[in-house]
Amino acid sequence: MPKITNSDLELVYNLFSQITPVTRNDIENVLPFLRKATYAKNDKILEPGQTETRLNFVTKGIVHMYTYIDGDIFTINIALPGMLFNSLDSYLYKKPTSEIQEAISDVEMLFLEKKDAEQLMLNNNTFCYIYAKLFEQVLSEREQRTLMLQYRDAFKRFTHFINLTPHAKLYLQEVSQKLLAQYLGLAPETFCRVKSQFFKNC
Repeated sequence: MPKITNSDLELVYNLFSQITPVTRNDIENVLPFLRKATYAKNDKILEPGQTETRLNFVTKGIVHMYTYIDGDIFTINIALPGMLFNSLDSYLYKKPTSEIQEAISDVEMLFLEKKDAEQLMLNNNTFCYIYAKLFEQVLSEREQRTLMLQYRDAFKRFTHFINLTPHAKLYLQEVSQKLLAQYLGLAPETFCRVKSQFFKNC
């Protein structure tokens, strides 16, 4: 299994610190449970029929989470370094997923097995608080994306994305236009048009 580096731990520290003040000792308490995995570009991290058992944290690369609806790709999420991801429904209810998690570049990530996360929540008040707040963030971001996708007007949809998605600027910098267009439910040419229109008007 790949070795967890100091830079990996620094990313974890930064993630936790965004939620509540933490000490290095708090990170040390989590370290025995953390695992690291690496994936090459195009590797599948999770496939339909498998059950999600991990809470994943990207430290390098980009992960695309998607499914197929009526034969078309529907993007569920895109995770960049510093972001968490998993198949939430499968994770919570211990049932097979219909989701695909794919590395669209070489990826390094840390993860906690669900059983280890639950043990930490029972025995570590700081981790329990952080875990709850992280899931609140995930649910809030999913709610905002659901609202965003209700806009039929492409420009309004893009504007909602820019204004209410916490990592919108990072997505624009790091993610291909084709993949980001899928995330917004827009044709690539429509995405390019409304993006140019938005920034021209700013």
